[in-house]
Amino acid sequence: MNTRILKQYLLSDTAILVWMALAMVLVHCLVNHQYGFHRDELNFIEDGRHLAWGYVDCPPFTPFVAHIAEKLFGTSLLGIRFFPAISQGLVLILTGLMVRRMGGKRWAQVIAAGTNVNPYGVQNEESQNHRDILLCRHLRQPWEQFW
Repeated sequence: MNTRILKQYLLSDTAILVWMALAMVLVHCLVNHQYGFHRDELNFIEDGRHLAWGYVDCPPFTPFVAHIAEKLFGTSLLGIRFFPAISQGLVLILTGLMVRRMGGKRWAQVIAAGTNVNPYGVQNEESQNHRDILLCRHLRQPWEQFW
């Protein structure tokens, strides 16, 4: 009976979205360190070393994330691109949950969440971008009443 409950949980709609997000983060971590730093990433790293409440080119949260990534992982490609990969995984999950909230069944959730799996984003060395992190916040805002 425990194996049946475990199997039912591991194959639930939410679990499938989580598996998709984990797979996408894993692919990002495996593939996204093959190229060098992008100039924006270098800018975020440098801004993270001199934290302030505002910058000309990005909100203060992006250099803060770069600062945390540099403290945890050092100045490495994988480290600086880890948190944007996590945020893209969260966007994938939130997209599927929004489709479910609108009445979509499992395949609608998987298809909608699958639109976030962008091969250009996996290959692109410009992964550390504040749009990925802010998109997660903006996707959640209209649905906060349901959370």
